[in-house]
Amino acid sequence: MSGTSLDGVDAVLAQVEGTGRRLSVTSHAFVHQPYPRCAMGSALIESQCTQCKTCLNKL
Repeated sequence: MSGTSLDGVDAVLAQVEGTGRRLSVTSHAFVHQPYPRCAMGSALIESQCTQCKTCLNKL
């Protein structure tokens, strides 16, 4: 998932059990993968620049 900060992708491994008021969520792991420096702060529009596309393809 990439949030509004456009600084990278976050992922979580979670266990979700139950429903309604008996819903419980347990987080087991979390990782953040920053975008390459050339992509930081850009709108990440695919057609924006060749350099950004090249960097993002390496992820």
